[in-house]
This record gives sequence, C-alpha cells and structure tokens, in this order.
Amino acid sequence: MKKGLLFSMLTAFLLPLSAQPVSRLYVFSREFYPGMVRQRDVPSENNGSTARPPDSVVQYFIYAGLNGKLVPAFRKIWLKGKWYSIQQTEKISSPVYSSPPDPKQLIPEGKQTIVRIIPGKLFPRKAASFPALQRMMNQQEVILCYQWNGKYYYYPVQTITLLDPVFSE
Repeated sequence: MKKGLLFSMLTAFLLPLSAQPVSRLYVFSREFYPGMVRQRDVPSENNGSTARPPDSVVQYFIYAGLNGKLVPAFRKIWLKGKWYSIQQTEKISSPVYSSPPDPKQLIPEGKQTIVRIIPGKLFPRKAASFPALQRMMNQQEVILCYQWNGKYYYYPVQTITLLDPVFSE
C-alpha cells in the first residue's frame, strides 16, 4: 500500500518534468529590399551595362511557445532545406508584434513562455538523419531540434508565415 502510494506520488511529481516543453512553434519570414542609387537605364551611358536591382534579404522570426518556465537546449534548426546552428535564444513577453511598417500581432497574449530563437551559421557538419527525420525534412519547411531530459526532439512546421516585404529607398 505504501509502495503504491509512494510510486503514484513520484509519478505525479516527475511526469510534468518529462513532458515535452515545446507546445507551439511560430515561424515568420520577411523580405527586405535595400535601396539603390538610381541611374538611367541607358547602356551607352553606363559602360554598356544596366543597373541591376539589389538582391533582397530574407529574415526569419522564430518563436517557441513553451509549457512552463524551463527552457530546453535548442540545438539546430532546419530552414528551407538547410540545417543552421542556433545563435541565440531569449525569453520575451507576449504578445509579440511585428516591426514597422504596419505592425501586426504575431503571437497573442497567453500563459505560455515565449522564447525567441535566432538562427546562426550553416550547421558545420552533416546532421544525423534517420528515416523518420528524412521524411520530415522532405515534407516540412522548418524543423526545430532541441534537447530535453537527455533526449533529442524534432518539432516540425509545415509552412512559414510570410509578412509584408519592406522596401527601403
């Protein structure tokens, strides 16, 4: 009787500690188009060439919604076909709004702990892959890899939410 009671109390206490902490992954992207020096598109005046518009830069905004206050160890992230290391994570308060112009609410206010994840450089070596992860990599645009209680977990997101592009002069 006492052993059963002790076992049930330990299970009730330790079960929340072993549950996966990431309950939602929010991924947004925004294209930034830099300004350019305007010139006439007359090849004879520009040494035979025309002005090429500058390339756009895509910036990703990644947020993890966590159950509880503990933050797992984020290891790497799969973005559009490539693995990236995690450069930095930081806890932020909700609600989360996009930056100007035209700020929009990205994440509503709630009880979850929100962590901003900033991707770093390309992952230096080939990431371990097993059949289930390979299938996930073929079907998903984003996969977050994190470590929790000594085990690795992979959290997939099928699509990235696109924010309005920003044009600068």
